[in-house]
Amino acid sequence: MIDYKLQSSFNNSPAMRSWLWISLLMLFGLLTAGCVASDQGAQDASGAPIPAPAISTTSSAAEKASQTPGCECGCDSTVFSGVGTPEPLAGRPLPRLAPTASPVMVTAITVENVRFIEPIALPSREDGVFRFQDDGNSLAISNDRRTRVFDAPKFYERQEFIHDAMVRMLAFGPEDSTLATLEGPEANGQAIIWDIRDRQSLASLNHVWGVMGWLKKSAALLAVTRTPSGEGALTRLTPRGEMTTVMRVNAKLLATSEDGRYVLLQNGELWDVMQGQLMHQAPRLQAGFLVTPGPALLFLKEDGEWGVWRKGEKAFFLDPDIDMALLDPSGKTLVFVQRAENDVLLVQKSLNDDEERILWRGRGGRITAMAFHPQGRLLAVATAEPKDAPQIRWWDLATGQALGESSAFQYEVSHMVFSPDGRRLATGGEDGVLIWGVAAQ
Repeated sequence: MIDYKLQSSFNNSPAMRSWLWISLLMLFGLLTAGCVASDQGAQDASGAPIPAPAISTTSSAAEKASQTPGCECGCDSTVFSGVGTPEPLAGRPLPRLAPTASPVMVTAITVENVRFIEPIALPSREDGVFRFQDDGNSLAISNDRRTRVFDAPKFYERQEFIHDAMVRMLAFGPEDSTLATLEGPEANGQAIIWDIRDRQSLASLNHVWGVMGWLKKSAALLAVTRTPSGEGALTRLTPRGEMTTVMRVNAKLLATSEDGRYVLLQNGELWDVMQGQLMHQAPRLQAGFLVTPGPALLFLKEDGEWGVWRKGEKAFFLDPDIDMALLDPSGKTLVFVQRAENDVLLVQKSLNDDEERILWRGRGGRITAMAFHPQGRLLAVATAEPKDAPQIRWWDLATGQALGESSAFQYEVSHMVFSPDGRRLATGGEDGVLIWGVAAQ
């Protein structure tokens, strides 16, 4: 009877209905205010927000996760059961790490939302490869004779391919629908163009000698193939299976420029493929790295000496105690790792005026990987020191300023690459593959 009267008065009273709705809205506002305040950070006495300090993360992600209070405001929970041992979540989106008090705030970037893409161990550079698609929305990871393609923003596995041998190189096509893989000698150096959506092999090329690259404008794969008699040819392969010989060569391919216009051979020849012109003759090489502007070339001779060449300039060589070197996307700045007794030095060198400066000195430590942001100003470096956990260190190369450190590792980082759009950094090591969100300020 009482319930009936209440229901009748509610149905017949607009004022009561209005009062009830207002009460519900006020209650909802009180519940959400705490979440908004916690997201926005502390405020001073006048109500103005207190800016987040320029901090560095020195504790591991697992330690931070254990210190983070419960996610009463709807945040995702951590997937860690220990450092470097995320729970397997194949085939569905991965939760992000439990948030810290604030993201890593630095003067040039904000690093936040670190996620495990998959518990894939890559202890060394020989144990696997990974590569972003041009728009940064897909990441391909190869190890243990299989390649998996992940949706980078949503963190789920899109496709998987099985191979006859370890994959030595990956290259996305001009569109997100194609991926090229290059298998090792035990599979006859086979390059395969895959349709990612249908997991179909579209075209293949055997006896690939060296690396491969994409001709972006013509949507074709470029590689050097070698016949059983030892003759080599620079060959173009389209996803439709159309094969064309570009030119005859007598050495394996070491590098191609991002636009596919320039190719570097092991015998030191740098060719402009579009013009059919020999651009530069270097000594016989172990490795080489090309950037398109100029073009500019960073190369490693067979005797272990590093050298640099830019169009219109004479090549010069670095000191013999260089362990690692990297050329920025503009071809104007060189960063290298140099030994100095028991220390390791990270040195920045301007190729325009030969000015050098030491960015970092590690006492008995090592640098295990480096990567330039696509815009060239930001440098990410993976370090391993005897008494500290492995870290990623960040520098603004325009000023030489150290921006901070980030750590989510127990083991050394062996792989590091930025997405071409600069929004993400992928790191790999024995801990697994991690994706770092990078936002420019």
